[in-house]
Amino acid sequence: MPYKNSHNIIRAAADADFVNELYFQVYASQTASPTVNGVAINMGASSSIDIIVKSISSTANVFVIGDKKDSVDAPTTLSKYPAP
Repeated sequence: MPYKNSHNIIRAAADADFVNELYFQVYASQTASPTVNGVAINMGASSSIDIIVKSISSTANVFVIGDKKDSVDAPTTLSKYPAP
């Protein structure tokens, strides 16, 4: 069972897959200036921002952290039958 606020995927910003994955955090391993959701931000080394990421620029040393969409958008029941 995953820990609260833990996520299963980390990708370089350049490799973000917004079709199949949802991202909830941006991490910079070095000082960087990515554009997140259309807003340019300055990040220090080893800093992170908790935000729902809808878009991100391809910036070196910047990573997005999240989960597969189907694990976030899963049905309310674990069975293959609809909830009662």
